[in-house]
Amino acid sequence: MTDTDFQHNYLLENEVVFLPEERVLLAKNSNRIELTENNYRMLCCLLEGEVSKKKLMEKIWSEQNGAVSDSCYYGQVHLLRKALIMAGISGDVIKTIPRKGLKYNGVYAFCAPEHLEDRCREIEMEHIHQQSINPRNDTFYDPEDLKRKIKKISRIFVVSMT
Repeated sequence: MTDTDFQHNYLLENEVVFLPEERVLLAKNSNRIELTENNYRMLCCLLEGEVSKKKLMEKIWSEQNGAVSDSCYYGQVHLLRKALIMAGISGDVIKTIPRKGLKYNGVYAFCAPEHLEDRCREIEMEHIHQQSINPRNDTFYDPEDLKRKIKKISRIFVVSMT
């Protein structure tokens, strides 16, 4: 499995942006959760559809010589669920199918570059709004400052299509 196998960006649960190229989840609260190599591969496989345990183990650990233990497999499932929870998605979206494998049981969609940019802007606006109304935060954002931040964000999340 190579990085070029997954050309699409995803919107998970209509809230979290998954950027396979960068191996990150962009959470609604502006957290940037970096996925491990194996978690990235596992999530990509799950977004392709229901996957058997054997197939997942082959795809994820294909470059490693030797056998992969069940505990290693279950550990990766646990870590991926934990990363999703940190991004604000229930870990239950990864459904274990007894004696078969795993399935992504949530809502997801491919992100067009324009939609991705809009969603990233919304995420940043929500984060800025939360900061500005937080009584513990002494920072006040004026409208011009918000415009500058949005311009900065829109430059960061430009996705090229090849």
